[in-house]
Amino acid sequence: MFVCPVRFGGGTKIKLLEAFAAGLPAVAFEESTRGLDVRNEEHLLIEGADEKAWIAALDRLADDDALSRRLGRSAAAHVALHHDWARIADDLERALVRLVEGRDPREVRELDRSILID
Repeated sequence: MFVCPVRFGGGTKIKLLEAFAAGLPAVAFEESTRGLDVRNEEHLLIEGADEKAWIAALDRLADDDALSRRLGRSAAAHVALHHDWARIADDLERALVRLVEGRDPREVRELDRSILID
């Protein structure tokens, strides 16, 4: 189980992504997930500043093995799909090639979606 009590700060929350990659079920503040495109109850449990809500969320994970496993698997799959270094490098290379060719480098996202369909 991973607890991410980061309420302030910017940038990517690497510790949260590392926990996801390890398949750990997690509880975090909404602020900790900004920019990660994750959803409450699908990838992790997101709680506000209420201490009792955090305790209840941690108890849920401790008591519900199926929920913990499901969140851990979903979070790991999310990281593998969206934050894998090889995939990021490929996306960057495609964007740079498009830029050098004089095309819009944002087209790389459209290409990524077609890869997922195949």
